[in-house]
Amino acid sequence: AANEDEVQVRSIMWYKNPPILENRIHIYSNSTENYSSKYWIKVVPVPLEYGLEILNVLPN
Repeated sequence: AANEDEVQVRSIMWYKNPPILENRIHIYSNSTENYSSKYWIKVVPVPLEYGLEILNVLPN
């Protein structure tokens, strides 16, 4: 999930059968000021629009 302020990321536990989403959500700021001293962060252009993408796990 993403909006103008933040990006939220959830990992998939592939070792489970069926794979499931982790309970933990990592939240990252969209503000470059929060990463000004972080040399490993690459600044990329802002997307033109935001949306929701739903992914389904394919059967084995």
